[in-house]
Amino acid sequence: MRLSLWVLNSSLLLIFGMMLFLNIILQQKPPIFSVRPITKEFEKKKIPIAINISKIYKQDLFDTFTPEEKQILQKSLITPVPEFRPPKFVPPPPVQVQEFVDPLNISIKGIVFASNENKSVAMIIDETGKEKVYHLSDKIKDGQVVKIEKNKVIILRANGQQEIYLLRKDELMPPDEQTKNKWQYVIKKIDEQNFEIDPNEFIKKIPTMGNLIEELNLSTAYKDGEAIGIKVGIIEPNDIGSIIGLNKNDILLSINDLDLRNYKNRIKVYDNIMQMQLGDEIKLLLKRNDYEKKINYKLAEIEKPKKQFFIESAKEDDLKGVPSFKMSSEQQREAQLKKFEKQHQTPERQKVISDIRQRLLENMKKRSMDHRVRR
Repeated sequence: MRLSLWVLNSSLLLIFGMMLFLNIILQQKPPIFSVRPITKEFEKKKIPIAINISKIYKQDLFDTFTPEEKQILQKSLITPVPEFRPPKFVPPPPVQVQEFVDPLNISIKGIVFASNENKSVAMIIDETGKEKVYHLSDKIKDGQVVKIEKNKVIILRANGQQEIYLLRKDELMPPDEQTKNKWQYVIKKIDEQNFEIDPNEFIKKIPTMGNLIEELNLSTAYKDGEAIGIKVGIIEPNDIGSIIGLNKNDILLSINDLDLRNYKNRIKVYDNIMQMQLGDEIKLLLKRNDYEKKINYKLAEIEKPKKQFFIESAKEDDLKGVPSFKMSSEQQREAQLKKFEKQHQTPERQKVISDIRQRLLENMKKRSMDHRVRR
């Protein structure tokens, strides 16, 4: 027992000695700084330090800086008069030219006209030779059937363009002489500067001022941004514009000494013309190819030839020495109907009617064969 205690004490003593030895070896010494004494020469060479107080105020580390109050500027309550700026004239937008497409390559082969327009039928053949029956409001390519009459079919295209297709072009198309005679008893030309107009007949042809503007294609003419008059547009031959002596691109300057550049004067011109009576004159001043020209229109009644009706059934030899008698209204109507039937009862017309009936029967047979009855 004593031996074991001795061994334990000696081991503890040995460990303590080793720890003390390691402590002595690993112990570090603090650094030694040498401080020089301040000499008198260093005290003489002191460097002055520049202090900027404004920076200290701006940084304001301790929140003690109070800025100086700014001087309040007194504003005037009277607003200055704005400068005059002349208005800028904005020119009118250019007139958009209507784009027209080529007409449909179709032809009318027959028309079955009914008193009820919805029941009318038109037989139309296209460029491929295919024939089809069309009713009112049916579509044909990019168009639509809007009117079916005895001799013509009107089709409205997708761009708003109207096209008229005639069944008998040579028979019912009016010649140039007939269109010219339209104004024969409305306007009478005396010379290049003087015309006579029958107001009663003129109102029947052109009832409103809007119709006259459309017929003459009137629009305001401008030069350097200012109105100079009323410009005449495109005029077709034998139309009202050419009949009264106007040409394309004529500029109307004044009517009865009223300047047409002013819009109010245009209203006065209309009122004055509406109050005119037979015998009054309308004096027109226009500009054509940089030259001024005057045209006078006198309101006068143009006489028409009276129609005389005689018995047409009698022969010339039988009427010698026999006084002619005037036909009654019923007799005139019957005579006109007989004359119309006689002129239009041609073999070609009868053949066309028979062809139309035959095609209608064939179409009805095809529809009945395709029709199925449900039981």
